[in-house]
Amino acid sequence: MKISETIRPFIHLLFPPVCRACGKLLSGDPSAILCARCASQDVSLKLPVCDLCGLPVPAPADPCSFPSSSHGCIPFKPAFDCIRSAVAYENPVRELIHQFKFQGSRRVRPYLQSLFADGADRLLGNFHLDAIVPVPLHWTRHFSREFNQADVLAQSLSRHSGIPVLADAVRRCKRTYPQSRLGGKWRGRGLEAAFCPGTDAVSGLDLLLVDDVMTTGQTISACAAALRQAGAHHIVGYTLARRI
Repeated sequence: MKISETIRPFIHLLFPPVCRACGKLLSGDPSAILCARCASQDVSLKLPVCDLCGLPVPAPADPCSFPSSSHGCIPFKPAFDCIRSAVAYENPVRELIHQFKFQGSRRVRPYLQSLFADGADRLLGNFHLDAIVPVPLHWTRHFSREFNQADVLAQSLSRHSGIPVLADAVRRCKRTYPQSRLGGKWRGRGLEAAFCPGTDAVSGLDLLLVDDVMTTGQTISACAAALRQAGAHHIVGYTLARRI
């Protein structure tokens, strides 16, 4: 239900809008979700980047600055060809992603979707892409959360780019513990056979595999492996945010 414009000022008087990231009272534009300070924080990842892991490098073709870091160049052989991320997983974006993912906030969605689209324009222009595939949730987690954040991002990027979404290209056939909550040596454990090919045909296609946050890349790689099994030709990973 939409709030009438005649009573909106009274709602704001009783419940003044605050910055979604830091909680500071907002003034000026009533549609804003961030204060001026938080809005000025630029956490976007820009070219040039490492061809494989997508983290910034000083100049094109320079070696990655993170060759031995678990958060830099991939410390395992990934099933995807390369990966890119729109922004670093830092505030204010980190707090907004938390609200989007775990609280179901629709208020922050347009802002995050805009960051996702801007990142795609900035980082993915040189890739041929036939379809967008969201990393799926296990049905039990989807049921409790009522939405898949990767699918929300994929659908918004499809509207922006015109590239179709294949939401049933891959299935999550085993529930796993969230990788972000695991220590380094435990990450990747249990992801074997966590994904399996879905009903959408992907044989010979160049795919953009999307998720909300990349930590080590183990989850998106396991998902890419299922797409390889189904015959996908080229797989580019793309996430909204990247832990650095």
